[in-house]
Amino acid sequence: MAVIAVLVVVVVYNLLIKANNTELRQDSEAISLQVEKYFSPFERMVEQLALDEDVQTILTTTKAGQKMTENEVYPAVLKKLVAVAGLDTENIQGVFTADLDSNASITSAGGISGDDYDCTTRTWYSCTQTGETMLTKTYVAASTGKTILSAVTPVFDEKDTVVGVVGIDVGLDTVMNMMGNYTIGANGYSMLLTSDGTFVYHPNADLIDTMIQDMNISDSVSTAISNQSEQLLKYKVNGEQKMEDSKKQMAQMREAMDKIQESSK
Repeated sequence: MAVIAVLVVVVVYNLLIKANNTELRQDSEAISLQVEKYFSPFERMVEQLALDEDVQTILTTTKAGQKMTENEVYPAVLKKLVAVAGLDTENIQGVFTADLDSNASITSAGGISGDDYDCTTRTWYSCTQTGETMLTKTYVAASTGKTILSAVTPVFDEKDTVVGVVGIDVGLDTVMNMMGNYTIGANGYSMLLTSDGTFVYHPNADLIDTMIQDMNISDSVSTAISNQSEQLLKYKVNGEQKMEDSKKQMAQMREAMDKIQESSK
Protein backbone atom coordinates (compact mmCIF):
# COMPACT_ATOMS: atom_id res chain seq x y z
CA MET A 1 0.00 0.00 0.00
CA ALA A 2 1.35 3.42 -0.94
CA VAL A 3 0.58 6.81 0.50
CA ILE A 4 -0.79 9.47 -1.80
CA ALA A 5 1.32 12.41 -0.72
CA VAL A 6 -1.50 14.89 -0.96
CA LEU A 7 -3.46 16.54 1.82
CA VAL A 8 -6.82 18.18 1.41
CA VAL A 9 -7.24 21.21 3.63
CA VAL A 10 -10.62 22.84 4.03
CA VAL A 11 -10.67 26.42 5.20
CA VAL A 12 -13.85 28.08 6.47
CA TYR A 13 -13.80 31.83 6.86
CA ASN A 14 -17.07 32.25 8.77
CA LEU A 15 -17.28 30.22 11.96
CA LEU A 16 -20.95 31.23 12.34
CA ILE A 17 -22.13 29.30 9.30
CA LYS A 18 -24.99 26.88 9.94
CA ALA A 19 -23.09 23.75 8.95
CA ASN A 20 -21.85 21.78 11.95
CA ASN A 21 -18.52 20.00 12.27
CA THR A 22 -19.97 16.75 10.91
CA GLU A 23 -21.16 18.48 7.76
CA LEU A 24 -17.81 20.20 7.32
CA ARG A 25 -16.02 16.87 7.65
CA GLN A 26 -18.37 15.28 5.13
CA ASP A 27 -17.63 18.08 2.66
CA SER A 28 -13.90 17.63 3.25
CA GLU A 29 -14.07 13.86 2.82
CA ALA A 30 -16.02 14.24 -0.41
CA ILE A 31 -13.18 16.34 -1.86
CA SER A 32 -10.58 13.94 -0.47
CA LEU A 33 -12.31 11.01 -2.14
CA GLN A 34 -12.31 12.74 -5.51
CA VAL A 35 -8.60 13.56 -5.20
CA GLU A 36 -7.85 9.94 -4.28
CA LYS A 37 -9.88 8.69 -7.23
CA TYR A 38 -7.88 10.93 -9.53
CA PHE A 39 -4.38 9.92 -8.43
CA SER A 40 -4.69 6.28 -7.33
CA PRO A 41 -5.31 4.85 -10.83
CA PHE A 42 -1.96 6.22 -12.03
CA GLU A 43 -0.23 4.57 -9.08
CA ARG A 44 -1.87 1.26 -9.87
CA MET A 45 -0.83 1.60 -13.48
CA VAL A 46 2.86 2.08 -12.71
CA GLU A 47 2.76 -0.85 -10.31
CA GLN A 48 1.38 -3.06 -13.05
CA LEU A 49 3.97 -1.78 -15.51
CA ALA A 50 6.74 -2.55 -13.01
CA LEU A 51 5.74 -6.22 -13.18
CA ASP A 52 6.05 -6.38 -16.97
CA GLU A 53 8.62 -8.96 -18.09
CA ASP A 54 10.22 -6.76 -20.76
CA VAL A 55 10.50 -3.79 -18.39
CA GLN A 56 12.16 -5.98 -15.79
CA THR A 57 14.49 -7.42 -18.43
CA ILE A 58 15.73 -4.06 -19.73
CA LEU A 59 16.36 -2.84 -16.18
CA THR A 60 18.17 -5.98 -15.04
CA THR A 61 20.31 -6.53 -18.15
CA THR A 62 21.36 -2.97 -19.03
CA LYS A 63 24.63 -2.42 -17.19
CA ALA A 64 26.82 0.58 -16.49
CA GLY A 65 28.26 2.00 -19.71
CA GLN A 66 25.54 0.39 -21.84
CA LYS A 67 22.62 2.14 -23.54
CA MET A 68 19.02 1.18 -22.85
CA THR A 69 18.20 1.78 -26.51
CA GLU A 70 20.68 -0.93 -27.54
CA ASN A 71 19.04 -3.56 -25.35
CA GLU A 72 17.24 -6.17 -27.44
CA VAL A 73 13.96 -5.62 -25.60
CA TYR A 74 14.01 -1.82 -26.04
CA PRO A 75 11.50 -1.84 -28.94
CA ALA A 76 9.07 -3.92 -26.90
CA VAL A 77 9.49 -1.70 -23.83
CA LEU A 78 8.99 1.47 -25.86
CA LYS A 79 5.84 0.02 -27.36
CA LYS A 80 4.47 -0.68 -23.88
CA LEU A 81 5.32 2.81 -22.62
CA VAL A 82 3.47 4.26 -25.57
CA ALA A 83 0.50 1.99 -24.92
CA VAL A 84 0.27 3.10 -21.29
CA ALA A 85 0.50 6.76 -22.30
CA GLY A 86 -2.43 6.19 -24.65
CA LEU A 87 -4.73 4.95 -21.91
CA ASP A 88 -5.50 8.49 -20.73
CA THR A 89 -4.31 11.04 -23.24
CA GLU A 90 -6.07 13.86 -21.41
CA ASN A 91 -4.16 13.47 -18.14
CA ILE A 92 -1.04 11.39 -18.87
CA GLN A 93 1.72 13.65 -20.11
CA GLY A 94 4.25 10.87 -20.60
CA VAL A 95 5.55 7.52 -19.33
CA PHE A 96 9.16 6.67 -18.53
CA THR A 97 11.47 4.08 -17.09
CA ALA A 98 14.89 4.71 -15.57
CA ASP A 99 17.73 2.25 -15.03
CA LEU A 100 19.99 2.62 -11.99
CA ASP A 101 23.00 0.67 -13.29
CA SER A 102 23.35 2.62 -16.54
CA ASN A 103 22.04 5.82 -14.90
CA ALA A 104 19.71 6.50 -17.81
CA SER A 105 16.04 6.81 -18.75
CA ILE A 106 13.78 6.44 -21.76
CA THR A 107 10.31 7.89 -22.36
CA SER A 108 7.16 7.04 -24.25
CA ALA A 109 7.90 9.94 -26.60
CA GLY A 110 11.17 8.29 -27.62
CA GLY A 111 13.22 10.53 -25.39
CA ILE A 112 16.63 9.34 -24.20
CA SER A 113 18.48 10.84 -21.24
CA GLY A 114 21.74 12.65 -21.82
CA ASP A 115 25.18 12.02 -20.37
CA ASP A 116 24.48 14.42 -17.50
CA TYR A 117 21.47 12.42 -16.31
CA ASP A 118 21.73 11.38 -12.66
CA CYS A 119 19.09 9.14 -11.11
CA THR A 120 20.13 10.07 -7.59
CA THR A 121 19.16 13.72 -8.08
CA ARG A 122 15.60 12.97 -9.21
CA THR A 123 12.74 13.63 -6.82
CA TRP A 124 11.53 10.07 -7.37
CA TYR A 125 14.86 8.56 -6.27
CA SER A 126 13.62 8.19 -2.68
CA CYS A 127 11.22 5.45 -3.81
CA THR A 128 14.22 3.29 -4.74
CA GLN A 129 15.21 3.44 -1.07
CA THR A 130 11.76 3.01 0.48
CA GLY A 131 10.65 0.41 -2.06
CA GLU A 132 7.23 2.07 -2.26
CA THR A 133 5.15 3.84 -4.88
CA MET A 134 5.16 7.61 -4.57
CA LEU A 135 3.90 10.84 -6.03
CA THR A 136 6.63 13.42 -6.62
CA LYS A 137 6.46 17.10 -5.87
CA THR A 138 4.93 19.23 -8.59
CA TYR A 139 7.07 20.78 -11.28
CA VAL A 140 6.63 22.62 -14.58
CA ALA A 141 7.14 20.41 -17.64
CA ALA A 142 9.66 21.99 -19.99
CA SER A 143 7.87 20.67 -23.07
CA THR A 144 4.40 22.01 -22.24
CA GLY A 145 4.85 24.64 -19.53
CA LYS A 146 2.15 22.88 -17.50
CA THR A 147 2.34 21.96 -13.82
CA ILE A 148 2.56 18.19 -13.38
CA LEU A 149 3.76 15.54 -10.95
CA SER A 150 4.85 11.95 -11.43
CA ALA A 151 3.56 8.66 -10.07
CA VAL A 152 6.64 6.45 -9.70
CA THR A 153 7.30 2.94 -8.42
CA PRO A 154 10.50 0.90 -8.08
CA VAL A 155 11.24 -2.18 -10.17
CA PHE A 156 12.85 -5.18 -8.45
CA ASP A 157 14.95 -8.03 -9.77
CA GLU A 158 14.54 -11.67 -8.73
CA LYS A 159 16.61 -11.00 -5.59
CA ASP A 160 14.30 -8.14 -4.57
CA THR A 161 16.98 -5.56 -5.34
CA VAL A 162 15.75 -2.29 -6.85
CA VAL A 163 17.11 -2.01 -10.40
CA GLY A 164 15.14 0.99 -11.63
CA VAL A 165 11.78 2.71 -11.72
CA VAL A 166 8.80 3.26 -13.96
CA GLY A 167 6.76 6.43 -13.82
CA ILE A 168 3.86 8.35 -15.27
CA ASP A 169 3.84 12.13 -15.63
CA VAL A 170 0.38 13.28 -14.56
CA GLY A 171 -1.19 16.58 -15.59
CA LEU A 172 -2.95 18.57 -12.87
CA ASP A 173 -5.44 20.59 -14.92
CA THR A 174 -8.26 18.15 -14.17
CA VAL A 175 -7.69 18.02 -10.43
CA MET A 176 -7.24 21.80 -10.24
CA ASN A 177 -10.55 22.33 -12.01
CA MET A 178 -12.10 19.79 -9.66
CA MET A 179 -10.83 21.62 -6.58
CA GLY A 180 -12.02 24.95 -7.93
CA ASN A 181 -15.57 23.65 -8.24
CA TYR A 182 -15.85 22.72 -4.56
CA THR A 183 -17.07 25.06 -1.82
CA ILE A 184 -17.17 24.27 1.87
CA GLY A 185 -20.05 25.53 3.94
CA ALA A 186 -21.28 29.01 3.07
CA ASN A 187 -18.06 30.65 1.96
CA GLY A 188 -15.17 28.26 2.41
CA TYR A 189 -12.77 26.84 -0.14
CA SER A 190 -10.36 23.94 -0.52
CA MET A 191 -6.60 23.72 -0.92
CA LEU A 192 -4.44 20.84 -2.07
CA LEU A 193 -0.96 20.31 -0.65
CA THR A 194 1.79 17.77 -0.88
CA SER A 195 2.84 16.01 2.31
CA ASP A 196 5.61 18.55 2.94
CA GLY A 197 3.16 21.47 2.78
CA THR A 198 3.68 22.65 -0.80
CA PHE A 199 0.54 24.06 -2.43
CA VAL A 200 -0.61 22.10 -5.48
CA TYR A 201 -3.89 24.00 -5.66
CA HIS A 202 -5.07 27.20 -3.99
CA PRO A 203 -7.75 29.67 -5.13
CA ASN A 204 -4.98 32.26 -5.10
CA ALA A 205 -2.80 30.97 -7.97
CA ASP A 206 0.17 32.99 -6.68
CA LEU A 207 0.47 30.55 -3.76
CA ILE A 208 0.86 27.42 -5.92
CA ASP A 209 4.31 25.83 -5.43
CA THR A 210 4.86 27.88 -2.24
CA MET A 211 4.99 26.36 1.24
CA ILE A 212 2.15 26.66 3.73
CA GLN A 213 4.81 26.90 6.44
CA ASP A 214 5.94 30.21 4.90
CA MET A 215 2.54 31.76 5.59
CA ASN A 216 1.74 33.56 8.84
CA ILE A 217 -0.28 30.58 10.03
CA SER A 218 -0.82 28.87 13.38
CA ASP A 219 1.67 26.18 14.35
CA SER A 220 -1.22 23.70 14.72
CA VAL A 221 -1.63 23.56 10.94
CA SER A 222 2.05 23.02 10.17
CA THR A 223 2.15 20.31 12.83
CA ALA A 224 -0.93 18.56 11.42
CA ILE A 225 0.59 18.56 7.94
CA SER A 226 3.98 17.34 9.16
CA ASN A 227 2.32 14.52 11.11
CA GLN A 228 -0.19 13.86 8.29
CA SER A 229 -2.92 13.71 10.91
CA GLU A 230 -6.67 13.90 10.45
CA GLN A 231 -8.42 16.42 12.66
CA LEU A 232 -10.64 19.47 12.81
CA LEU A 233 -8.61 22.55 13.74
CA LYS A 234 -9.21 26.15 14.62
CA TYR A 235 -6.30 28.37 13.67
CA LYS A 236 -5.28 31.82 12.48
CA VAL A 237 -3.81 33.20 9.25
CA ASN A 238 -2.51 36.75 9.58
CA GLY A 239 -4.48 37.03 12.81
CA GLU A 240 -7.80 35.93 11.25
CA GLN A 241 -9.41 32.86 12.81
CA LYS A 242 -10.33 29.97 10.53
CA MET A 243 -11.14 26.27 10.72
CA GLU A 244 -9.48 23.35 8.93
CA ASP A 245 -10.16 19.69 8.32
CA SER A 246 -7.01 17.90 7.14
CA LYS A 247 -7.14 14.30 5.91
CA LYS A 248 -4.31 12.04 4.78
CA GLN A 249 -5.45 10.03 1.80
CA MET A 250 -4.46 6.37 1.42
CA ALA A 251 -4.81 4.40 -1.82
CA GLN A 252 -5.00 0.59 -1.95
CA MET A 253 -2.34 -0.67 -4.39
CA ARG A 254 -1.73 -3.77 -6.48
CA GLU A 255 -5.35 -4.21 -7.57
CA ALA A 256 -6.35 -5.16 -11.10
CA MET A 257 -5.47 -2.34 -13.49
CA ASP A 258 -9.01 -1.17 -13.97
CA LYS A 259 -8.00 2.49 -14.19
CA ILE A 260 -5.24 3.38 -13.82
CA GLN A 261 6.58 18.13 -6.83
CA GLU A 262 9.85 20.64 -8.37
CA SER A 263 12.07 18.36 -10.43
CA SER A 264 12.31 16.95 -13.97
CA LYS A 265 13.48 13.72 -15.45
